[in-house]
Amino acid sequence: MRTSSLPRYRHQWYVNQDPVLLADELGRTIQARCSEYYSTTGRNYQDIIMIGHSMGAVLMRKAFVFARGQNHELRRASLIPATLPWASNVSRMILFAGMNRGWSFHPRPKNMPRWKNWPARMLVRAMTLLNLGTLLRSLSRGAPFISNLRIQWINLVRQDQPIPLVIQLLGNEDDVVHAEDNIDLQTGRDFVYKQAPAGTNHSNVVDLKDPDRRRLFLEALLRPSEHLDSDYIVPDGQKADTSIDSVIFVMHGIRDFGDWTRRFSEAVQAYARNLGRKVLPVRPGYGYFPMLKFLLFSERQINVRWFMDQYTEVLAKYPRAEIDFVGHSNGTYLLASGLSRYKACSFNRAVFAGSVVPRDYPWDQMVHDGRIRSIRNYVASADIIVGVFPRLFEQFGGDVGSSGLLGFTREPAVQSEWHYVAGGHGAAINGRNFGSIADYLISGNASSPPDDICVDDYNQLALLIAKLYWVVWLILLGILINAAWLLSFASAPPLSLHAWLHLALFILFVFAILCTI
Repeated sequence: MRTSSLPRYRHQWYVNQDPVLLADELGRTIQARCSEYYSTTGRNYQDIIMIGHSMGAVLMRKAFVFARGQNHELRRASLIPATLPWASNVSRMILFAGMNRGWSFHPRPKNMPRWKNWPARMLVRAMTLLNLGTLLRSLSRGAPFISNLRIQWINLVRQDQPIPLVIQLLGNEDDVVHAEDNIDLQTGRDFVYKQAPAGTNHSNVVDLKDPDRRRLFLEALLRPSEHLDSDYIVPDGQKADTSIDSVIFVMHGIRDFGDWTRRFSEAVQAYARNLGRKVLPVRPGYGYFPMLKFLLFSERQINVRWFMDQYTEVLAKYPRAEIDFVGHSNGTYLLASGLSRYKACSFNRAVFAGSVVPRDYPWDQMVHDGRIRSIRNYVASADIIVGVFPRLFEQFGGDVGSSGLLGFTREPAVQSEWHYVAGGHGAAINGRNFGSIADYLISGNASSPPDDICVDDYNQLALLIAKLYWVVWLILLGILINAAWLLSFASAPPLSLHAWLHLALFILFVFAILCTI
């Protein structure tokens, strides 16, 4: 007996719905149908085939991983049990343009016209500002929902349990999603990818009135797996590498091109070779990150999404490797925010320098949940940058803070924290300290940095400035207001067009400075 279920949901671009709850509801709906069938016939469904298009394909896969116990986002809410029985009977999934890595309009998808790309990007920005379209935005590349799904799928594959045959039907002219986002050759390397006939885009891939598309779909639905060959083969450079013991993310901070990351990578590899360990430092860069962007939560999150996409690629490619982390300044924020917002990710050890993470970050909970094994924070004696700028946001409950100067307050971060490396914001990424960092990451030893770069106490002037951070902010604000008044209104009546043009130019000048420094 064959039956089909057509659960429905609102999918318009402006809809504010949580995709996690939609996936959970889908899983519950399928379980209810299975239970109803059993109560009527006394039999269970022997074969379940799941079919989804675009957003629906992503929600469908999420419902499946939830039902198989990979439900990290739901565990605290206790919304569903560890597993749901129906998932073990799923034999096949058919994805129409399934955007496995999410969507992104920057850079422009190859087949999306320029006249459509710019309005789409502006619409996404407006949706973000107005808090609209949370469902659609949750499916963008690197978003928590997408990255968690990719990690959860990797976890299922590595549990060595049966995984359904997944067949992805691709439009050759997809005008919405990048080809590399539809074809996820890392986390979806076992998928069967089939190219739809010419003239197929993101929308009409499900138009089965076309005889060629209908034939392709029927093959995906009915043909035995041994007779289905993928149109895409994983290149050698993207195949899994089981020789690596540890991958270390080396992440730079703001106003930093990351030159120290190269020197540290060479040092940690030399240290690992002496111990007979095969370690791979990866140091992806997100470019120069100016002060203005660092002060804006939405801009910081763009880099977090990028980092978690990088993390997922590494997790898929190096199945035997532990994943460690060393970060400076904004690099520390990437890890802390990633752990907070991406419930499926986990790390081995982490080292922070010039940390901009709040002092009361819940490391105890992260360690208890198995999200991270241990953390070491190097506290600098005179990090005025951290003591003044992130500290203001910390006082108002922001997600950046002053732990790079004042240290963490919660265990186990306090246990292995080092007080104090002499100097300012970049003190701990001194080449003289690379040995201590490498020792901790590779061996877990909280060894002391060299004596000549350490001091016993804070620089008292830096500590005073940090305590009076609010005075510094008021002074800076006063300077800006007075400069704006002098340049705009002092030489002309406040209501004149001339004065307001001066003010606009001054604001643009300040904006340009913050985008540069």
